Amino acid sequence: MAAESTATAAIAAELVSADKIEEDAPAPSTSANKVESLDVDNEAKKLLGLGQKHLVMGDIPAAVNAFQEAASLLGKKYGETANECGEAFFFYGKSLLELARMENGVLGNALEGVHVEEEEGEKTEDESLVENNDNID
Repeated sequence: MAAESTATAAIAAELVSADKIEEDAPAPSTSANKVESLDVDNEAKKLLGLGQKHLVMGDIPAAVNAFQEAASLLGKKYGETANECGEAFFFYGKSLLELARMENGVLGNALEGVHVEEEEGEKTEDESLVENNDNID
């Protein structure tokens, strides 16, 4: 009986010491998450800086790509509605607006200087339904 209680006490002591070892050791997933978290933040800051540089230099498509990547990284980490994503989404939207203006300018100037004549005999459907004011007595 004494041998059983000694064996039980030894097993209990081993379990307690194993618990202490587990408590003292840092959790590997936490430290890995911190390193990964810092990497994501640093990468996003680099992309934001690069995007702003492209925006100032007038390379709008490259700025859009940089801001898109930064917003995506921060959105995956914090969630798309987090405050940390605000700057990235602001500059992403700003660069998209500039891109739209640039593309609209190209399309808007496409027909500039072209003289479009409409023949008198041709009438569209809308014009044929409405009487001409000159024909009224």
